Amino acid sequence: MPYVGDADDWTDGGKGPWKGLPAALVDPVLRILGILTGRTTDAIGPDSRFYPDVDDSLDSVEFVMAIEEESSIVIPDRDAQRMVTVDQLVTYLKDRIET
Repeated sequence: MPYVGDADDWTDGGKGPWKGLPAALVDPVLRILGILTGRTTDAIGPDSRFYPDVDDSLDSVEFVMAIEEESSIVIPDRDAQRMVTVDQLVTYLKDRIET
């Protein structure tokens, strides 16, 4: 799986806060967050909290459903409720793919 920071991924050449995380997971998460919140993906970092940093009106159920559809990974409610930052979500998805 290509990671942010590998030669052939992402336009930032591997620089920035996402380095070392799977580009195939980071990109869709940021894209979905951008669509649902209307914010640019540049404004969302790994330490961004879903509430209130990303969007205080983000419908978490809609967001989780979109992530599940995109990743084909089911996220149980109890796991979704524990995720506070964007990085926690990406790491959760990465761990599910690698196991």
